[in-house]
Amino acid sequence: MSLLKVPERPGGGTSSETSLNPNGYRITGTTTSNCIKVESGVTTDITLDNVSVTSSNQNKNCMDVSHANVTITLIGNNELICEHGDYGALVKNGMDDTELIIQCEHAGEKGHRCTKEICGSLEAKGMVYHVSAIGNIIANRTNAEECGFSNFTVKGGIINAKAGDHNCAIGAACGSYVNGANGAGHKKYAKNIRIEGGIVTAEGGENCAGIGGGKVTPVDGIYITGGTVYASGGSYSPGIGSGGTGTDDFEGFEAVQDQCYNASNIVISGGDTLVRAVGDEQTSMPGIGCGKAGNTVVGTASNICAVPDAGYQGYIQDGTSETEYEFTGESPFQEKQKIKVDKYFTMVYFGPFRDENKIDPDSKEQLGANHIISKTGGEGFTGEQLRELAKTNGKDKDGNSFNLEDFTLPNQDQINAINEAKKNGKIGDYPLTIATGNNTQVTITVSLRGNGTDAAIPDGGTESGMVGANDVEKETGGKAFEEDEIKELCGIKGKDKEGNNLKLEDFKIDEGQLKAINEAKTSKNTGKFLLTYETPDGEKVTVEVLLTGTVEVSFDTNGGSKPPEMQSTDSGKKISKPEDPVKEGYTFEGWYYTDKDGNETEWNVDDPVYENMTLKARWKEVLKTETTEQSMPTTETKTKSASTTEKSVPDWEYSRRKISEQTVSRTAKTGDETNIVYYLIALGASLSCIILAKKKLFR
Repeated sequence: MSLLKVPERPGGGTSSETSLNPNGYRITGTTTSNCIKVESGVTTDITLDNVSVTSSNQNKNCMDVSHANVTITLIGNNELICEHGDYGALVKNGMDDTELIIQCEHAGEKGHRCTKEICGSLEAKGMVYHVSAIGNIIANRTNAEECGFSNFTVKGGIINAKAGDHNCAIGAACGSYVNGANGAGHKKYAKNIRIEGGIVTAEGGENCAGIGGGKVTPVDGIYITGGTVYASGGSYSPGIGSGGTGTDDFEGFEAVQDQCYNASNIVISGGDTLVRAVGDEQTSMPGIGCGKAGNTVVGTASNICAVPDAGYQGYIQDGTSETEYEFTGESPFQEKQKIKVDKYFTMVYFGPFRDENKIDPDSKEQLGANHIISKTGGEGFTGEQLRELAKTNGKDKDGNSFNLEDFTLPNQDQINAINEAKKNGKIGDYPLTIATGNNTQVTITVSLRGNGTDAAIPDGGTESGMVGANDVEKETGGKAFEEDEIKELCGIKGKDKEGNNLKLEDFKIDEGQLKAINEAKTSKNTGKFLLTYETPDGEKVTVEVLLTGTVEVSFDTNGGSKPPEMQSTDSGKKISKPEDPVKEGYTFEGWYYTDKDGNETEWNVDDPVYENMTLKARWKEVLKTETTEQSMPTTETKTKSASTTEKSVPDWEYSRRKISEQTVSRTAKTGDETNIVYYLIALGASLSCIILAKKKLFR
């Protein structure tokens, strides 16, 4: 089947079709006499749905997409089997700008990881000498435009590529660099091979790498950013890199002998990427690197490295098998790391970043755990919480992951110290040891802070991360605080929900609050101020910044007696209680001050003082009782009445009246002024009657 740029019968369609189907083409079925050919300049999508193509003498390549832009989607099990020497299973000749992409139908789905059960597969095989699996072919290597291999990407699917001898499984064909140009060589090679997902297995033939270059063919640019890759090389060749040869005789291509073994820009990166590369054991080839010329390393390896994604760390194993290996001294690493291996079995992989890591050289166990950050106070931690908050993980010697319950906390005294400090509201950093069943151990730090996330509550620290910071006390005066300075003084720490550490610059500071603090500090004012930090995920923590120094407290009696003496003390200390002032007609209710919100607040003698302040007396007026002169008899009136009584009546009558007055005096109560007046009036009336009676009597 041919897909032509201006086809007469595209995809086997009718003669009236004059353009390619924008939805692409689906191919299915089995053939041993036909092939698939996409013409140069075409851009199209092809779905291989359980296709089987075996090459014949007439159609020597199974599928040829040279100089076309083609995306192949795999459904079911597909195979391209080439049995014709110098040709290939899936062919892309030349180093132009066109691109070949292979993917499964789930490529691009978030979180998708390819498995054999759900993803389509492709088996590309070269069954005889000089047959390519995926790459350019030897038949055209003397033609500069058809030589070399570039711009190939795997986004998904299960890919099994196996080349015939003297060819690599995925890459440039044997001799692409040195053939042609009258002995000078076309200098064509493998370039820009990318693997972003899927499960890729590549087995190179004699003198050729699994992925990269065929015999004496260099490589520049293999980028593995995802998926799982298994690559093995033939004699004198690595699993990934440039191809080698069994001789150091460069007769015929002396002009290019210094370049044809080079390997550059082989970069393995990502988070869930795993690469296993195996060089030829008999010729002592490394898993990743340059092919040899006989027993001589001629080529130059440059920028061959592993780079973990943010939040991940990398491991490099150098050994002789999956079970017999050593980790390189840099493992685990968080930054770009050069891949330099000596043995023929190389494995590079990544795992979630952990603050503390241990690789046991004897058991080969890997163990990692994060530091924990929590607000102090409240309930303590359970052992399960500590293991979970630390995001503890690890692998056994066979690469199997541990479960959370496989880890132990062997030092109970450490747990007791952490929980006692937390319950008592103490701040500080406390050690905690975590171990595997074989006693591989790491020790992390549990940081208790005065403010922030209480990681001991349900889901605390696991749903939104952890953040903590302490209050800070500094003497007032001097220069203003810089942002990083105040962050360090507060001891702020944080992690996102994935366990990644937050840097100081990740914390956003409340600029208005910091401005108020700095204005007070540079003015040599004391006081207590709030300062809020915010993480990129929106989590907030607020601390108190105390500017200390000498503070003065003065008193305003507000119209009362003489004010108490002004008192001075250190910021944050208490002052002595002054004597209560007095004010005629008023009751003293206490000392009051105006707070930062403008509210009148009563001062408590037990409150510490943080800034200069004036305490003002508050008074309550005493209510007065109203009286009149007529209703209130005077002493003078009483005296006159008594005198008159003594002179106007006889002794027996005087005595009787005195007894009556005493009785009235004994029964009168405090405040009964009105009743007393009534008694006096009655007494006066009685006396008047007696006097009138006597006058009549003596007449």
